[in-house]
Amino acid sequence: NVDATNLKGTLPSTLVHEFFPSSSSSVENNKDDSKVIQPLSLDRIIWNFPCIAISNGYDGQRTELDDNIQMVRKFIKNAIPFLKPPLTTSSANGKNNKDAGGGEIHICHKTKPPFDLWNMETILKHNDNENDDND
Repeated sequence: NVDATNLKGTLPSTLVHEFFPSSSSSVENNKDDSKVIQPLSLDRIIWNFPCIAISNGYDGQRTELDDNIQMVRKFIKNAIPFLKPPLTTSSANGKNNKDAGGGEIHICHKTKPPFDLWNMETILKHNDNENDDND
């Protein structure tokens, strides 16, 4: 089983190695560039209706709201290293700006009550701001 909040820790190790090759295969440590293993990166990660499971196979409801929000936040944070990095360009003031071209996370989600209480846009903005702080 793959834990969406711990992708690197629960994906098969052979697959994780494709995304995060060991440092011994990096360009700096390899004399022959033709043998360098380039890490994989994804254009898109799609998650269809994330929701913690509760008894009898039902989806989490209002009482599990905070747990579901935390699960989505952890998933996004864990998924970002698997995505293509955004392109950067230098602006006139010398700062790097993130441009389009990076990988994307798509989350399909219900919008009827109680799922509208998740405020998915707020969760995503919170994660985006958190990642900008770490740049």
